[in-house]
Amino acid sequence: MHFLLYVCLPREEASTSLRARRKVCQYLSQQGFAMGLRFAGRCDYFCVGGRYSGQLAWLRLRADQPNRVAQFWKRCARFRRKTKERKSAELFRRMFPEYHGPPLLGRELDFYGGADDAQILDQQLFRLLRNGFNLEVTFAGDGETPNVIFTAPHEEDYEWPTTVEEAANFWVVVIDYHD
Repeated sequence: MHFLLYVCLPREEASTSLRARRKVCQYLSQQGFAMGLRFAGRCDYFCVGGRYSGQLAWLRLRADQPNRVAQFWKRCARFRRKTKERKSAELFRRMFPEYHGPPLLGRELDFYGGADDAQILDQQLFRLLRNGFNLEVTFAGDGETPNVIFTAPHEEDYEWPTTVEEAANFWVVVIDYHD
């Protein structure tokens, strides 16, 4: 089963999205997140984005236009498997003409995902993710309380960002992991 994890990295550790994505992967590997063995670590495989690639854009769309996003997914559910990807992408372009980012459907990316799979933790993302700040990785999927960890020290008295200004000092990176 696939799960969704958001990992926050201090901005001073990476100057670009790609560097942030690579640094988070390095951190997760060093922490034994996936050991390459079926039952070792937290998972047997992880990557940036994966089936959750574009998730940060989806979070924004769901917050700004919840009814339209719900209507979009309801319509997509009616498409046949063979044509679902193409028809869903066409429907997305029709329903969200104001969206000008990278495609959110049918993405085929490498291990490090897409540039939008790591973004600065801005006001909107901070508001959407802060309820999920956690010291531990929990098995969360899309639509559930987010699971957000920080690469900072894991002391019990760790000070989470409490303001938008503090949050803006972090990248947030989308991780898809399989257990």
